[in-house]
Amino acid sequence: MNIYITNPTIVLLAFLVASSGLHAEGRFEVIEFMPDQLSSKAQAENLKDLNADICAMILVETDVAEVLSITVNDIQKVNQAVPGRAEVFLSYREERLTISCKGVLALPFKIPGKLEKGKDYVLRLRSVGDNVRRIMESSEITLRYNGNGDPKEVIGGIDSSMNYLDFSAGSMVFRPVPGVHTVRLMNSKRQIWEKRFDLKTGEKVEENVLFSSEVHDQWQMGIPGSIDISTNPQGATIYLDQAEQRDKSPKFFKEVQPGTHQIDLVKEMYLPKRIDVEVKAA
Repeated sequence: MNIYITNPTIVLLAFLVASSGLHAEGRFEVIEFMPDQLSSKAQAENLKDLNADICAMILVETDVAEVLSITVNDIQKVNQAVPGRAEVFLSYREERLTISCKGVLALPFKIPGKLEKGKDYVLRLRSVGDNVRRIMESSEITLRYNGNGDPKEVIGGIDSSMNYLDFSAGSMVFRPVPGVHTVRLMNSKRQIWEKRFDLKTGEKVEENVLFSSEVHDQWQMGIPGSIDISTNPQGATIYLDQAEQRDKSPKFFKEVQPGTHQIDLVKEMYLPKRIDVEVKAA
């Protein structure tokens, strides 16, 4: 990713990396691989490999809440009742296996030493690339505009963010990380709408925006700067301060408040990218 800054407009040129490519973000890292002395599932299942020998079993444990994809030459069965955790029954002769999942690059894992037939093992992995994991684990808030005033002239955002928001499509989507968040909006009549959300991982909620005629305020907005976003390839969904934008990349934001802003770029078949930018007044 290259970032070119020319005041007062920030120009972002982001190169998105295909999820099958090599990239430092969103990959698995091995924590440990060891025999599991307390488990005897290989013996209990009594599955046979292609040579009619009893299989070994590797329990793959990760910190991601996604279905794992396991690739190995002589594999007889995979139990995966819980996302991010898989019991792999394979030939004890196998020397390597590959683990992957949505948003995380495949890990080719070379088995240290030799497996024993009928024995259980555990392989613990953690995901590296915090921005990727945070984007993947985002919750979703859909706000449907039923308020007074011009839907194109709404000010506000989630938590401390403050932007001009466009509700002309009838709704807007925010994708915050799990936790407690507050959305605060003001319409063109200076009426206020505010709502607190306590979100779990992956939770999706919808809320109607109805501005109160009895609650008014006047928010001071700074002199705006601008952000010009281009991606390679084009067509990425843009989230400015966790709010989904109507237009995909390339996109020019002409009225962005001074301060630090978070930009997420998401496109199918590519790793998501998060960028923090500092906007100065024009």
